[in-house]
Amino acid sequence: MKIQPEKYTPRNRRTGFFNEEGNQRTGSTPGTDFGPNGVANTGGANFVSTSLYVGDLDWNVTDSQLYDLFNQLGQVVSVRVCRDLSTRRSLGYGYVNYSNPQDAARALDVLNFTPLNGKSIKIMYSHRDPNIRKSGTANIFIKNLDKGIDHKALHDTFSTFGHIFSCKIATDPFG
Repeated sequence: MKIQPEKYTPRNRRTGFFNEEGNQRTGSTPGTDFGPNGVANTGGANFVSTSLYVGDLDWNVTDSQLYDLFNQLGQVVSVRVCRDLSTRRSLGYGYVNYSNPQDAARALDVLNFTPLNGKSIKIMYSHRDPNIRKSGTANIFIKNLDKGIDHKALHDTFSTFGHIFSCKIATDPFG
């Protein structure tokens, strides 16, 4: 089931949004089962993710900073901070690829919401297969959150109900 996003109005300016990835998912890939550590089981074939999406990066974070941070938890194969093609300015996100899925899982667990250059980073598995990405995640929107709730508090509160794929607090310019 997908819940349609609500249009922004001044009344709902503090909204929490997250995708919840349950153990059994349905949608464009029937029978896809997602277990722990980002393992997708599609018709008997396992796809194990060693690639992480790293979001909410400070504009000045470099590839070497990402490498140094993530390499502490396992062998990093590659890193990339995504940049605008013409200006070369950071787009605020990047990717880290590990040599094995256990290191990727450990990095996600240990480094998610860790400050880097004074800004808390958000980490999730990067699923390049569109069938996996579009296989029935539920979008949930929560309005009128207290100003004291941050990304981590929202994540921790709802993770007791299932695996959180991504979580974000949306605010207007006034907070």
